[in-house]
Amino acid sequence: MRKLFAVIILLFSYLNGYCQTDSSKTEVIIIGTMHYGNKYFNHKTLYQLIDSLNPDIILNESNNPHKQVFGLNAIRFLKIFKLSIEQLTLQTFKKRNKNILILPYDTTFQNPKATKNPLKAEYRARVRYVKKETKTESRVFDSLHIAKKDAADSIKLSTYITKRNKLNGSLREMKLGEINDPQIYNTAGEIIKDDEVIILPFIKKYVKDTTLYKEFESNLSFWNERNNFMVSQIENIAKSNPKKRIIVLTGLYHKYFLVNKLSNQNRNNIRLTALGKEI
Repeated sequence: MRKLFAVIILLFSYLNGYCQTDSSKTEVIIIGTMHYGNKYFNHKTLYQLIDSLNPDIILNESNNPHKQVFGLNAIRFLKIFKLSIEQLTLQTFKKRNKNILILPYDTTFQNPKATKNPLKAEYRARVRYVKKETKTESRVFDSLHIAKKDAADSIKLSTYITKRNKLNGSLREMKLGEINDPQIYNTAGEIIKDDEVIILPFIKKYVKDTTLYKEFESNLSFWNERNNFMVSQIENIAKSNPKKRIIVLTGLYHKYFLVNKLSNQNRNNIRLTALGKEI
């Protein structure tokens, strides 16, 4: 009941902003999520929100077209493998809204030459990427923790880690509407920026591990390239679908980048709407 009430409040604030906007443009609504939810929101909460917004098109953070999966509920119940709330939401939504387009807008993680089963290969490539990225980050912060640093840099690193841990901890206690608050996704954006302006130089200065530096730098480069690709895809889809309402589902840490890029581009074609107001 609390989840439903939160969705109703979210929708009311959104409609309050929508009534005052220009409906001649393609409307893009970006919903930041945590891919596996938390105890305060799940695929049902996300479904309620999407359904209440009556989209014409939904963009999913994937590079493959949406495909209904037979036995998905059984897979979830038996915990055969972990399913994202987006996948569970879109499975239900497409079943009930067969005419609504669900399109991919993310880049690929796999070698394009390898594959007899592209969906399985892509899933495995994404899993490998996340594991590798997590391992690299762990090595970076373990190395920086034991490195001898000057006082100013120690404070700077401590401030960064405190901000990061505080955000990640609070996300586990937030409802869907709360994590889409600008203060939250802007903080996520600041952390990503700090990876480039603080952590990367610190690796070079204190760790002096060329391989680790290159791995971390490569991860940041791919992150930026991926975000730019997402923006380009959203723009192209919006241009091809004038005066439609497009919902973009994205991981929270991408939202800052997408909002800032799209709010500064193609203002004649796109009306970028947050949950509650036009940007």
